[in-house]
Amino acid sequence: MNLTWKDNSVAPSEADVRAAVEAVEDPDLRRAIGELGVVRSVGVKRRSITVVLAMPVARWPAAVVVTGAVTSVVEELGGPGSARVDVVVM
Repeated sequence: MNLTWKDNSVAPSEADVRAAVEAVEDPDLRRAIGELGVVRSVGVKRRSITVVLAMPVARWPAAVVVTGAVTSVVEELGGPGSARVDVVVM
């Protein structure tokens, strides 16, 4: 999923993005995805943010909800460029 920011502000730090993403809660397990080890990587470049989530199985029931929540969190952080959330299987 790609998003485009409307302002030209400075991108958030990788630590800020990781902290915000790891705090997203899995709706089925009611635990933060950081605790569950779902956040595989976070990359912040000058004009883009990429988050890779590792789901336990290919058809994880909460994958769509979690991916949407992560996308919203990254969008709220702001910054120039685009954001991308990729999903892989553990």
